[in-house]
Amino acid sequence: MATADPRIDGRVFIQLEDDRYTHVDGDDVRCPETGEVHPAFIPVLEHLGLTYADISTSGSVVHAHYTGELPIDGKTQATIELDTEPWGANDTAPSVEFHAGKRLCVTTGEHVDGTPLDLSEWDHDALRAILEAHGYNDREPVSHDTDRERQKSRPTNPRRPNGPK
Repeated sequence: MATADPRIDGRVFIQLEDDRYTHVDGDDVRCPETGEVHPAFIPVLEHLGLTYADISTSGSVVHAHYTGELPIDGKTQATIELDTEPWGANDTAPSVEFHAGKRLCVTTGEHVDGTPLDLSEWDHDALRAILEAHGYNDREPVSHDTDRERQKSRPTNPRRPNGPK
């Protein structure tokens, strides 16, 4: 049985490794004084698809709750930077974290206007494109031979098919 904890204002749930739930944390994307949301965060949610979202206890984070999987093999978390400067009254630059797998989640129930009350599955293709645009990629890189220590091959004569004779 859980006990009251004065550090947490809201509902807490533990997401297990095999749960189908996923989360987007827009860290420092909301000015706690004005309620304005960083303009680069809104398109991220629009591309992923509208889902239930709430405001954190600090007032500076927006949580969006989805179902789905992180489409980058072997990863349960990915982070992208939205800006290099703090937004509004926040002290740190805004970033977005994508979480799948085991995680402790706190939800305040302070619903973000304009988002549904139900969870949606995020758009996997849109998420993959967002992550790849920020350097995440699970595809095998193309390797190029750059070994400068290797012996040079014999020069060939381009006019003769088998080189000099």
